[in-house]
Amino acid sequence: MVTDVALSGDTNVMFRRFIVAHGTAVWRSLCVAATIGLLGASATSGNVAPFPGVRILPSQASQDDIAALVMYGQGRFVDAIAYANHVRALYPDDIIIVRIRAAARDAIADYRGVIDDETIVLASDPDNSEALTLRAQAHFNLDENEPAIADAARAMALDPSIIMAHQIHGAASYEKDDYATAVADETAAIALTKGSAFSYKYRAWSYYMLDRYPEAIADANAALAISADDTWALEVLGGAKFYIDDYKGAVSDESRAIKIDGKDAYALKYRGAAEFNLRDYDAAIADETAAIAIDPTDSFAFRTRGAAHYRSGDLREALSDENAALTIDPKDELALQYRALTKLRVADYTGTIADASAALAADPTDTHARDARAAGYYLTGKSALALADIAQSLKTNPQDGYGLALRSTIEMMNRDFNAAVTDAKAAIALDAAGVEVYEALGTGYDALGQCAQATKAFDAALKIASDPTRVKADIAAHRRELAAQGSKCG
Repeated sequence: MVTDVALSGDTNVMFRRFIVAHGTAVWRSLCVAATIGLLGASATSGNVAPFPGVRILPSQASQDDIAALVMYGQGRFVDAIAYANHVRALYPDDIIIVRIRAAARDAIADYRGVIDDETIVLASDPDNSEALTLRAQAHFNLDENEPAIADAARAMALDPSIIMAHQIHGAASYEKDDYATAVADETAAIALTKGSAFSYKYRAWSYYMLDRYPEAIADANAALAISADDTWALEVLGGAKFYIDDYKGAVSDESRAIKIDGKDAYALKYRGAAEFNLRDYDAAIADETAAIAIDPTDSFAFRTRGAAHYRSGDLREALSDENAALTIDPKDELALQYRALTKLRVADYTGTIADASAALAADPTDTHARDARAAGYYLTGKSALALADIAQSLKTNPQDGYGLALRSTIEMMNRDFNAAVTDAKAAIALDAAGVEVYEALGTGYDALGQCAQATKAFDAALKIASDPTRVKADIAAHRRELAAQGSKCG
């Protein structure tokens, strides 16, 4: 293959096809092999003084072009560009040298130069699919996704077998949030390559953004089978596992990414979120703090750290973090939810209602926010509104233990004792019972004359109470009130 490329009279065509099909790294290594194994004694171009150490093949193609190509193959990119500039000045119509210069510029990340060179090529050959592809890649590397998509689309239309065109079109589509197109493009690239880490990664992330987590996991694993230390693949693998509730798997994958790159803010924040769901709140706080130090503009990290502080009982820090998250992103629905819950704990019931309402405007199915608002309504004397919210929460999630627990308390206060007992028992079965639930259950049983059951429920309330004296006083008050109404359990 090297001989064909080096000795062909149509060097430009062979060069373009080889670069696009095999990549510049492979081309460089083969050029070095050609230089060692195929080239004869040092020669000079008949037109331009050679650079030191350049060995030139006899060819029907321009010896000057081959001299620049050999420099490129040797990894002497700056020399290749300088030589190409010299040749180009002498021979303005030499398009081959422009393509070689474009490849050398690509190798040193001079993407604007690549665009300029491939534009020259396309002016003389508008249907040059390889030039379109390399220009698309350069645009993509400069975050110019729209022209990247346009060039890659033209290249694909001209030659559907160009792998890089599919890859760049898919990657740029991903960056434009067109995830379905990215999946289609990277699928085509994978079919052409029989497996590409680049394409597997971009398809994994596209599946991830489409909430197709099992497919994302499969593709991330495929990418890692090709490149085991790819942090981007590890990030999406851990993230996808997080969203299918495989929190231990998420911690494992994000830990691998962090071991490779300790400054990986994405891996840190998702490991922290997984630790939070595993109830390891100290670890979650540590990871989210590290993520915030790297990227203090990420509302996710502040929100998760705030939630961990909330669960740890540090309400002041929780409120501070949720405020920070909402300063960054005022529409962060989960931050609004946790701030509502925190305000509920610090008796800011008006604030609870406001934040929970904002969270529900973003996501009407958020039962945690709706339950928080119900509690706020109840504690501000609006029981009817509270019951309406709880009914909607239970319609969304019949297993909403908190909603059942709160409703049992309201029913007990409204003297609907049969309903209070039913809801309290359901909440206890869902492991959602607090002191108030057992109080409601005991009061209901007491009112219904089921004295042994009432005593058992009240004993359970006292057992878990952080302030047994207060709870004992509440129970006594309930029983005095019921005794006055004829209860025999007192």
